[in-house]
Amino acid sequence: MVNSEPLTQPGFFGARNSSLMSLLRRGHENVSLPPAAFDRLATWMDANALFYGTFDPASQARQLRGERIAGPSLH
Repeated sequence: MVNSEPLTQPGFFGARNSSLMSLLRRGHENVSLPPAAFDRLATWMDANALFYGTFDPASQARQLRGERIAGPSLH
């Protein structure tokens, strides 16, 4: 048994191929991010960051419904 990720084509996942990033680059609805914010967003996408802000299933369900959840504990 091999424990490895399959090879992917460069640019297939992450910010480079993201619909959101494409919209932002074109200036959709006159949205303009400062370069640092744009870079943070791209890094977040490329790092395969979590969609949910929690591992708790009940909080994930609330977030999916658009409800606010508590931020992560920072201790």
